[in-house]
Amino acid sequence: MARSGNSSKFPEPNRDSFGARFGALMLARRGVEGLTQQQLAVRAFGEEGRVNRISELENGKVAKPQQKTVDALVVALAITEQDLRDCGVPSVPSLPEGFAAELGLAEGLLGRLAWDFGHDKPRASAAEYQRFLRDKADELRTMRTELEALKDADARLGNQVAAAEAALDAGEIEEAEAILASARELSQERSLQAVRQTADIIALQGLAALLRNDVDAAFGAFTSAADMVGALAPTEAHERRCAYSDALRIHGDRFPGPALADAVALAEANLRTCSRTDHPTDWARTQNNLANALQILGKRTGGDAGRRALERAVAAYEAALQVFTRDAMPANWGKGSMALGMARVRLGLATDNRTLVDQGANGIDEALEVYTTVASEADVEAARETRAAAQRYLDEA
Repeated sequence: MARSGNSSKFPEPNRDSFGARFGALMLARRGVEGLTQQQLAVRAFGEEGRVNRISELENGKVAKPQQKTVDALVVALAITEQDLRDCGVPSVPSLPEGFAAELGLAEGLLGRLAWDFGHDKPRASAAEYQRFLRDKADELRTMRTELEALKDADARLGNQVAAAEAALDAGEIEEAEAILASARELSQERSLQAVRQTADIIALQGLAALLRNDVDAAFGAFTSAADMVGALAPTEAHERRCAYSDALRIHGDRFPGPALADAVALAEANLRTCSRTDHPTDWARTQNNLANALQILGKRTGGDAGRRALERAVAAYEAALQVFTRDAMPANWGKGSMALGMARVRLGLATDNRTLVDQGANGIDEALEVYTTVASEADVEAARETRAAAQRYLDEA
């Protein structure tokens, strides 16, 4: 932590990011302390090998340094609390007593998540911060469930899984990913069971990446996990892509970034390997996955790109309903018909197309009886709100 005291006066640093400002402060303090970069690396981290990181930080190339890195350098360079505040150190709103414990967030992990959130949204409200933590707690619960399943599946991996869990609690998400990479090496054997286990570990690395909002790394891990299984069990690979696409869609619905586009990409990959003729139910489910991601993407994007996404969503829902008929699969029909109705309404409102809005409203009305028996209260309420928006448009048109 920073020590108290009067702030030293240094040249005005770069103001583009906290990392750039902190790097300028580091450079100035290193000059005051009379240290080379190698000496600072040893003093802060105990190893000269971190000298490249010192150089990157001082040159402003690390916009969002990790908190443990900053803490170590603050001590090594005797940086004052005021100097650190002048750099714009990330801060977050205070939490109600017991809030983090209720969510199951250990102190170390809470600190890491708070640090990242403070960087990304420095002027966020308390409500936004609490919603962010709830969403991250949901992602963490999913990951812990998968970790426990992996631990139960192979006792040899138990110690590494436990170490990964401890790293997560300490907020060392990258360390957890590194431990999982080591576990992945242990399970590299060419049998379906071993391949499944390896794919599970890779997917866990993807979930860990989502936890720290690295969507690109998550997408790469999910793609690798599905492709690995695909060589031996194509149907299982299809199921995995559906699950991974859902995980990315849920993340993308909650947080900005490329997750929705990646969810679309995984669904499209499934459609390239799964035909309606050979696997009609899987094909229809994938069409729904594709449409669900496209509908959120279209609603969020707006403009011509949003319109095109909504048009694709409508087409995909229509395709799925060729298989999910009311007589054969009423629950799937209810969900799919409701989603199609809502997508038509949104597309109609976006393009001022009364016919589409009317079709969508009628579809919502037709599906509502079944939908209320298979959907959550929140989803039913969202459907009713969309129906009300359609009616207001139709009344004014």
